[in-house]
Amino acid sequence: MSIPDDLLPDTTGPLHMTPSPLVPFYDDAALIRADRAAIDAALGRVLDAGSPDWGPEGPAFEADLAGWCGAAHAVAVASGTQALVLALRALGIGPGHVVATVANTDSPTPSAIRQVGARPVFVDIEPKTRCMDPEALAACLASPVGTEVRAVLTVDMHGHPADADRIRPLARERGIPMISDACISLGAEDRGRKVGTLADVTCVSFGGSKLLPTVGTGGACLTDDPATGRRMRMLAGYGQDRMNRAPADWRYELDAMNVRMGELQAAILRTRLPRLDGWLSCRRAQARQYAEGLAGLPLDLPEARAGTLPAWRNYTIGCDDPMGLAEALLARGIVTRRLYAPPMHHEPGYSTIARASDLARTEAAARRLLCLPIGPHLTTAQIAQVVTALSQILS
Repeated sequence: MSIPDDLLPDTTGPLHMTPSPLVPFYDDAALIRADRAAIDAALGRVLDAGSPDWGPEGPAFEADLAGWCGAAHAVAVASGTQALVLALRALGIGPGHVVATVANTDSPTPSAIRQVGARPVFVDIEPKTRCMDPEALAACLASPVGTEVRAVLTVDMHGHPADADRIRPLARERGIPMISDACISLGAEDRGRKVGTLADVTCVSFGGSKLLPTVGTGGACLTDDPATGRRMRMLAGYGQDRMNRAPADWRYELDAMNVRMGELQAAILRTRLPRLDGWLSCRRAQARQYAEGLAGLPLDLPEARAGTLPAWRNYTIGCDDPMGLAEALLARGIVTRRLYAPPMHHEPGYSTIARASDLARTEAAARRLLCLPIGPHLTTAQIAQVVTALSQILS
């Protein structure tokens, strides 16, 4: 299946040829340098304890994360992808089931559904937040394929929380769970409630470019349901429930896997979690700076749904010629990305996935989107450089 030229990703050409940009898109190394002493101390703590596996750091980080999000339970795992698989398995999703999700996402979303033996069906999105459209979901559930849907898997695109207040009731009417892929929205809020409490299970990621990055990969599932929390914990750790039990009492209660988060990653994340509020404040201030500086230019600026506080993992604009604008910005030392474009149904490995509609809004968003650099690795002056460059180019 060929991909339309205007949906092609920026994986070739000059967009990847700037060795030392003035305004980098990501800079994991800079954040690591800033935290190096604390990271070294965390690693030393694990090594000195001599418990690199099944030690105290994992449970301590789970408690810290659940408390920070306001959730009752957290289960830390090896990656965001494993968090998605774990959530689906814990909720009983498997062969013969269909999961409603969106196409403007990364491969782990549909891949996780397939890994448990279920089939994804793509539904369309809201144009402003680029998250699942509740009306499109309702139409999907009312269609012939809707009778097979056993779960709804939303994606909090670019750090905007999906509309759980409208989507979760639709799922509950059908007696099916809502799972939130919040891998790029940790810290986002909807009417004062943090991501992690808005769905039956919420999945987050701690990869290097995520909102709370470790050094490597990591993920977690959050839930308020104790039975689901216990089942996820056992499915992630050999099918055993080791909480407050002596080794002689451990039993393999479930056919499970071993995808628990390692102690080294958990220790790093415990060290970095107190930084997250500050990092989010930085992103929100930069988003405001963009909104004020880019007002009046011929661009589609991102808008938060009323009552929400996005995490702003990406600041994603829309324009007529995103590739041309990206090249013009790169010539000024500013790196941009076209993240989550093309949509997954244009990717060879996922082109056969069923669609509940023509995905017109998904297609339209993908053709116009361009993600600007944002994050705690950047200064106010660097954001101003981007604003000035866009003003010059577009005028």
